[in-house]
Amino acid sequence: MAGVTLLRRRLNIVAARDVVESRRRDHSPIGTDLETDRRRGVGDLVFDEAGHAVRGLLVRLLVLPNGLAGTRDTLAWMAANLSLSTWFSLMAQYAPAYRATEYLELSRPVTQAEYHDLLDYADELGFENFYTQSPASRDVLRPDFERPRPFDSEFDKGGEQ
Repeated sequence: MAGVTLLRRRLNIVAARDVVESRRRDHSPIGTDLETDRRRGVGDLVFDEAGHAVRGLLVRLLVLPNGLAGTRDTLAWMAANLSLSTWFSLMAQYAPAYRATEYLELSRPVTQAEYHDLLDYADELGFENFYTQSPASRDVLRPDFERPRPFDSEFDKGGEQ
């Protein structure tokens, strides 16, 4: 997807403690990179004749259990500061790995209820364009680190998604 700006809420497990602590203080840091890039003229997502994104803004939001990613706050911010036609992907693929189980708030996958609550909220806010993902996708999209090339998949070999 050359030319498409992908902005990510970043979380790495090493910094998980900081995320958990910041949410306990009722702090929801929302980066201004979205607004900055929007102002630079990135613009709305544009598709070619084949339906592939060729340029524009696509926001990727990784949903974490217990609302730790601040997704509700981010959606509210997007509704107030960006167009309701802004494309975003609400990703439900989080699966606890490595030391995440040391943090109770991160020790489980996202539930169907948590994910569907966010979908309902996005609808309530009036968003028009978003990609959804089943929470069961965590089982399909997770790299197999037991393999020599953990990120290779059937999709990479031209297989079905």
